[in-house]
Amino acid sequence: MNSFVLTLHGLLAWLLILALPALAGLAFAKNPLTIKLRPLVLASAHLQLILGLWLYLSGPLGYKLFAQEGVMKNSALRFYAVEHISTMIIMIVLITLAAIRLKREFPETKRSTVFLILGAWLLMLSRVPWDRFPFFG
Repeated sequence: MNSFVLTLHGLLAWLLILALPALAGLAFAKNPLTIKLRPLVLASAHLQLILGLWLYLSGPLGYKLFAQEGVMKNSALRFYAVEHISTMIIMIVLITLAAIRLKREFPETKRSTVFLILGAWLLMLSRVPWDRFPFFG
């Protein structure tokens, strides 16, 4: 079960990696694609959170790592125990805020919304485990 959830988690991550820059680029345009892409990105991000929490709570590379001695001194273990999940939660909060701002369509917030989306995208890229990532590592 965990291998299926992990594969789905990785595939949805690819969707977010590709869709976030597109959403940022479409934020300034009155494009009907923005209206369709925004809920897709938001739903994918929240599904990622659910799948990630499932993996964190049930898998071997989650909170169970804290049972080991010196998990915070080992960068590989710390990455899965703390860094990946905390950064991704922040990323999902930023995506949610950006989606709310895009839905309200305030022209004065478009630039800051693009910065929220791109900031979330950079955070995600910084904490993806590229060595274990589907179709990449």
